[in-house]
Amino acid sequence: MKTLWRWLVIGWLSVLTAGCIPAALPTDAPHGESGSGYDVVDDQGTVVHLPHKPRRIMTAHFHLDCMLLGIVREERVVSVTATLDRPDVSYAAPEEFSKPQRNASPFPSMEYIAALQPDLIFVRSSFGEDKIQSCRDMGIPVYVSEIPRDFDELKAKIRGIAAATDEVDVGETLIEKITGFMEETWQAIPEEVAYQKSCVLVSKMNHAYGGKGCFFDEMCRLAKVRNAVADMGIWNGQEISKEIVVKANPDYLLTEGGGSYGDAAAAAQELLEDPAFETLSAVKEGHVRGVRSRYLYNSNQNCIYAIRHLTNILYGNILPEIPEIFLKGY
Repeated sequence: MKTLWRWLVIGWLSVLTAGCIPAALPTDAPHGESGSGYDVVDDQGTVVHLPHKPRRIMTAHFHLDCMLLGIVREERVVSVTATLDRPDVSYAAPEEFSKPQRNASPFPSMEYIAALQPDLIFVRSSFGEDKIQSCRDMGIPVYVSEIPRDFDELKAKIRGIAAATDEVDVGETLIEKITGFMEETWQAIPEEVAYQKSCVLVSKMNHAYGGKGCFFDEMCRLAKVRNAVADMGIWNGQEISKEIVVKANPDYLLTEGGGSYGDAAAAAQELLEDPAFETLSAVKEGHVRGVRSRYLYNSNQNCIYAIRHLTNILYGNILPEIPEIFLKGY
């Protein structure tokens, strides 16, 4: 039934979009003979064939928006998520990327996709296997790229997107930038303070996020601070209950502030007034921070700013402030 439904949808969308197909796409094939295109392998091990260098690319997740626009110029991108414009989450300046359309949902409809006629889509597996296959049945290459869990995986994701978009050199330039930046940051953190303070993320968005093996845990490591729940052996995906937070007794409590979570002061005050946390050292010493989401959920190249911010929260602004611009390899 799923297969029948898929083909019915494809047929209906073909009729729907017959009058709005854009001009013919470029047919240059930089990786092979004319017209042959090239192949890449995505995170699911699927061989994705690109008949030509993609010129109408879309994404279906905020972190993919960021990595893509750090590798290709916006003229080649037809759609990104609306999250790219949220200042509490994004490092993109207002109007920095004005050309791509904005899709308010991380799960754009098939009608929306068909109308855009993309020649490459970047998604996570959470996009849905049926939807991924429906796009491929329509002849649209789909590259699945999962959220990285550490800095090495981040570099691998950048390389994968760069290969799919035929911008390998640009991808390497971006990796060189963030790697060099991290080396400078590490060298600037005094050895006597490294890993002396601990924190716990009390996430309002996902109570099972923040343990060992997630990107926040990796940012703590790179910021030379300890993730107290990870020290306890709590893995990402396990619920971080109030009881676990109390048992961890970190030096600092962090939570989301800004955007849909209210201002930073209000977010911090909510934790300070929670009776469950009244015995914590962090609460007694006033070490509770409402932090903008872009400093807590940042599994893309702009994580370098979040890492510095975490260091400065726990160690008292030991690193100088720097301009937080959207990082690109071009």
